[in-house]
Amino acid sequence: MAIVQTAAEFLTISGQLLTRFSRLVQAFDAHDIDAVAGFLDDNVILNILTPPDMIIGKPEVLEYLGKKLRDEPAIYFKPLSTNVVAPTATVSGEALWIDDDTGPGGEDIHYSFTFALHADGNWYVINLWGTSP
Repeated sequence: MAIVQTAAEFLTISGQLLTRFSRLVQAFDAHDIDAVAGFLDDNVILNILTPPDMIIGKPEVLEYLGKKLRDEPAIYFKPLSTNVVAPTATVSGEALWIDDDTGPGGEDIHYSFTFALHADGNWYVINLWGTSP
């Protein structure tokens, strides 16, 4: 993987990251676990809030998220910060997560998605993290 050397390369890579993040959010909003799968690294780690735990590996993360998405949550992501240090990057922000566990008012969370730039030129999520503020 080549190191980013110019401002133009940095802006291109940053734009690709935010496009990829936006498409991942669309997949979450559509409750499309198959589409979500296309954004995850094979060794992805999901840090869950309740109970505090880590789920490791794409099949295990997809199983967990599939169950959560079947509960028909509403998720509203608000990205606040992007930090690109290629070949990794983080998109962090706030979200409102509504499901059977949170009740109709939902739960405000802070989230962070860490991406890795793969050899195919796409960004894949290697870590999903959230916590209550």
